[in-house]
Parts: sequence; structure tokens; C-alpha cells
Amino acid sequence: MNNNYRDFVLYAACYMTSLSYGGVYVLLDYTQVALSGNPMMFGKFLTISGIVTILLVGYSGRLAKSYQANIVAGIGSILCGVGMFGLSFINEVNYIYYIAAFFIGLGWSFYYASSPMIVLSPTISEEDKGKYVSLISVCVVLGTSSLPILHNITSSTIEFRSLFIFSGLMAFIGGISFIYVGILFKLKPSKSTCENIGNNYRPWRTEAMYPFAMVFLGACVFSTMMAFQTSYASERGLSYAVFFAAYSLSVIFSRILFGGVLTKNNPINNLTKILLVMLAGLVLMIINSGYTVIYIISSMLIGISYGLAYPLIKTYSIKVSKPEDRHQVLAFFTLSYFTGVYFFPIVASGLLVNFSSNAYLIALISIVACYMLISISRQKFAKNYFNGV
Repeated sequence: MNNNYRDFVLYAACYMTSLSYGGVYVLLDYTQVALSGNPMMFGKFLTISGIVTILLVGYSGRLAKSYQANIVAGIGSILCGVGMFGLSFINEVNYIYYIAAFFIGLGWSFYYASSPMIVLSPTISEEDKGKYVSLISVCVVLGTSSLPILHNITSSTIEFRSLFIFSGLMAFIGGISFIYVGILFKLKPSKSTCENIGNNYRPWRTEAMYPFAMVFLGACVFSTMMAFQTSYASERGLSYAVFFAAYSLSVIFSRILFGGVLTKNNPINNLTKILLVMLAGLVLMIINSGYTVIYIISSMLIGISYGLAYPLIKTYSIKVSKPEDRHQVLAFFTLSYFTGVYFFPIVASGLLVNFSSNAYLIALISIVACYMLISISRQKFAKNYFNGV
């Protein structure tokens, strides 16, 4: 079997599933324009989806170990598709709108927890596993940005409902492709006993608790910028496709060019400087009154800074943990990330409804300031720890 072919099928499946999930990032616009809803309803949608994802992400990982990661990822993709199809067939915000949130949250938890585990296949060498994880991450970034860009380009000719039908179809094709991935990569169920995520809370009493806090704060910035970009662009007469294109490309290239270098030795040595770049991007977002060039620059600054900060703190959480705790550390890291992704947008939606996009941007600046304070507070510990390693 040609390795290029099997890799293409894997990455295509990840891309299609992520593209489908990108429907969440145009859902605010769909809710307001086609369903006569408001940002608070969208915030509730994200909250429901987030509760499901957070409650089940640990269980999803255990399922992936016991019943093959590709099978669980495929089921997750199909569940996302069911949610997207549900959204395409409603005319107002009703109970189906919130049921769709449940399916999308459930599907994304299955996919997000299980897809990286595909690299445990014996057909992938140890030295190549990191490459596969990185490229799966790239597919997620590209996929989730693709649907908003596609909608922005085709909004005058393709209606919202057709977009969500297309999103659902991509998820179904992605799900079927994941089944095929199991054959190509010769995946088999694990016979090992899976540890419950709640059995070991020791990481919360170690240095790893600081990365948990930092990834939560970073996720608040990430999710708010992605979920409310259509509203921000509308306020200022901009094209939100500019943000998604500039942001996603910046995330990808920053990780490719600098990620491997910065994660060596002391991963958070440069974190404070990177967060200053994020602050600069948010400030430019606030002062921009409708200039595309400033929009591009601010989007790139946020993309570069988030693209680098996330792998740095994830690497830091692993390096400062005991080997026997690392599985739990990664599980709690993911839970902290999802908590920020899904629960801060309800706050942002309230700020948007009662004030404007600048209100939630100012809130995000405060969040990044807290992020920086934690980073600064850990610099001395990190310097001593890694100099002694």
C-alpha cells in the first residue's frame, strides 16, 4: 500500500470533519439572519455543545483505546453531520437548534479525542508520530477556517441552508473515510485497561496546574475571535474571510517554522513576548474602523501568537510532569481548553448584545493580561527547572 495514499485519506478525513465543524463559526450569522435569533441564543448553543464535549471527552479517549481510534473518530464525524443537517432544516431557533448543539458537541468530543490516537498505529514509526500529530492539527485549522471563507465568497449565490447541508455531507464522507483509515493503517482495538480520567487529580497540585489555567485563558481568546468574527466584520464593513484566511495561515506557518525550535529546552522562555504580540493584535482589532490592511495585520498577529503559545504550554505541561501522570495531564489540559472554548462565548455574547464587539475585545485584553501574569510568575521556576534537567 502506498504510504502517500493512506496519508492522504487520513488527512482528508480530518479536513472534512473539521470543515463541517467550521459551520459553528458562521452559526452566529445564520442564527441572526435566517433564524431571527440573537447572540445570546448562539451563546446558549455553544454552552450546551460545550457541556456535552467536556463531560464526554475523557470517555471518548477511553472508547478510542478500546474500539479503535478511527471508528470513534468516524462516529464523531457522522454525529457532527447529523447536527449540521438538523440546523439546515429549521426556520427559527427552537428545540432542534439546541438538539443540534448536543450532537455537534458529542461528535466533536469523539473526533477531537480519538483522531490523534490514530498515530499509535504500528505502521507509523516512532520518529514519524510527531509529524502525523502536527499535520492532523494543521488539517483542523485549515478545515475549520474553510467553511467561513467559502460562505463569505459564495454568500450572494448560495444560501445558508445549502451551506449547512454541504457541511453535513462533508462530515458523513469524513466519517466513512475514517472507517477506511483503519484498514489502511492496520489499526486494532487495544487490550489494555483504560484509566478513568477522574482517578488521579495529582496534576492539579503540581506545576502542571499553571498550563491548565493558561490554556483555559488562551481558549477564551481563540473561541471568541472565531465565533464572533462575522459580527465584528459586519460592524466595520469588512470581509470576515480575511480574518479566517490570515489567521489560519499564520497559525500553520508559525508552527511549521518556529514550533519545533521554541518547544525545545524551556518551552515558556519566550511565552511572555509571544503574548505581547497577541495583545497588539487585539488592540489593532479595537482601533480598526474598517481598514482591510489593519484587519489582515491584526489577524496575523493573533494567529501567530496563538499558533505558538498553545504548543508551548502543552509541551511545558508534559515536561514538568512525572511520566506516570502525563496521560492525566493531557486529559486535564484538554478539559481546560474545552472549558474556555465553550463557556466564555456566553459572556462574550452578553457583552456584544449590550454593548458592541469592542466590549468583548476589551475583556479579551484583560484575559491575555492575566495569561501574561501567570507566564511571568513561572519564568523563574522554569529557568531553574530546565537548567537542572
